[in-house]
Order: sequence, then structure tokens, then C-alpha cells
Amino acid sequence: MAYIDETIARMEREKQKAYQKADEIAKNEYDDIEDLSEQEKERIQKGIDEEILNLYGTDVSFTKRSFFDNRISMKFPENFFQQAADDKGYIIECNMKYTINFILNFAEGTGILFQAGNLKKEMKENLAKRKIHTTWIEDGLKRIQQQKMAYCLFTTKSQKDVFFQYMVFIELKDGLLTLNINGDIKQVKLWEQIIKCMVNTIEIGG
Repeated sequence: MAYIDETIARMEREKQKAYQKADEIAKNEYDDIEDLSEQEKERIQKGIDEEILNLYGTDVSFTKRSFFDNRISMKFPENFFQQAADDKGYIIECNMKYTINFILNFAEGTGILFQAGNLKKEMKENLAKRKIHTTWIEDGLKRIQQQKMAYCLFTTKSQKDVFFQYMVFIELKDGLLTLNINGDIKQVKLWEQIIKCMVNTIEIGG
């Protein structure tokens, strides 16, 4: 039994080393991507404010759109995505050309608590159960019209590719709204800024 226990412990150590190495590679990929200049950030902010932003050489219209019976609204890139699903409580919009997905979900319920540190722990545990390895980049808490909001940015890895996952959780009076924009890691710095500007336009309904 001692030999078996030692073997299991060694395998666990090797697995943790592999995870650490994968973390370093994914984090390096994120860090190696050039940050946007302040001028580019200002261009994105101005474009979303004025509802026309040039993306990938095309003018994209950011117009106000409501979701889930007007529970929330935000400026949304209407002519960038194509709708893939719109079921009760679940919306998926995709851009296959640029590998960007927008997923919005609403689940009824109350008693949701956001506390510093909880989001990272719970997200990593839930994804680990699904055998999805994550590399954490950032997370935080803020408020939108007095409603609690948590956000996080992390990466996931397929056999060949690394993807960014930017998630926003908003606690409404009758449930939890979750927003996830994900795509190829090479586009993460651009979409980080776009998402932050979009989130700042969110309005909570009645």
C-alpha cells in the first residue's frame, strides 16, 4: 500500500507541475500580446459612445438593445454578430470569421452572494470538474445602478488553441444574469476594452 500511495502522490505532483507549466504558457501568451495604446482605447470608447466603431476595417453599429424582457439593456454591436440561438433565458451570437462569441444567460433565483475571492475559487472548481484547465488573469467586483456585478477574465486551452473568456455576472432582483464573450487569445486586448466599454453602457430595467 505504501508503494501505491507513493505512486499516486508522485502522479499528483507531476500533474500539478504540468498544470503550472500550462499556466505559464497561457499567461505568457496573454502578456506577450501588445497592449492597446491610450489613443486606441480612446478611439474605441468614442466609437461606442457615438454608436459607430470601425472594427476589422468595417463600421460596426453599437446601438442600444434590451434583453430578457427589458431586465437589462446595453449598447450592442448589431451588425457584427449573427444569432445562433435565442431560447428562454439563453442567447448566443457568433462571428465565425473572427472567432468571437457572445453568450447571455438569465436564471431566476435569489440569494446570490458576490464576495471577493469567491468567484475565482468557484469558477476554477466548476471548470475543473468539467476537466477544463484555466489560467486566471483578472477578476473584480463593482456595481451597476446599485446592483452587484462581478467580472473575470481567464483563458482556456484546447488541444491546439488558447481562448480568452471574459465573464460578467450581474445580480438582479429576481435572478442572475451572466454575460460571456470569448474568442481567440490573439484578440483579447482589443475585446477587453470593447467589453469594458459595453459594460459601462448597461442599464438595469424595472
